[in-house]
Amino acid sequence: MDYDIKITGGTIIDGTGAPGYSGDVGIADGRIAALGDAPGAARSVIAADGRVVCPGFVDIHTHYDAQIMWDPMLSFSPWHGVTTCVMGNCGFGIAPTRPQHRDLIMRTLEKVEAMSYEALDEGLGAWPFEIGLWVGKAATPNRMGKTGEKDRTTARKKTIDFQNNSRKAAPLPVENCPWCGT
Repeated sequence: MDYDIKITGGTIIDGTGAPGYSGDVGIADGRIAALGDAPGAARSVIAADGRVVCPGFVDIHTHYDAQIMWDPMLSFSPWHGVTTCVMGNCGFGIAPTRPQHRDLIMRTLEKVEAMSYEALDEGLGAWPFEIGLWVGKAATPNRMGKTGEKDRTTARKKTIDFQNNSRKAAPLPVENCPWCGT
């Protein structure tokens, strides 16, 4: 066998910005081995006539920080061709955290987002999905753990100071963005 999987007759969008074209995709050992013309036999053939065959999409802004705990495949994303998600970009992130702060983070999500603590706890572990995590801007687990329960005023003041300083900062240009062609 030349390929494990061969996808035939689809419109290939290769992710380079070039127009789509009709062709085949040969996959061997989990990697694309042929694109456009894929002569040879395959263990499994998928007919993609009338369909688009393209790389998975990267969703750079999601709110899956907690959902991944009870839905490790992030069901809605793969249904729409998303294979990589970025989480933690709204100021509160679930990582990085220390083991002793894990409970605080889950209790915070339980209160703020009305999420089940039990579901969060059961979902800890490895995920079969590509995940990118931004470090939270103000409410990272490590900051929350250092602040403690008693000093909420200091935390609020630091958050306001951070926001004010962030507004003064000049935006940086994007120099290398693989999914947007720069």
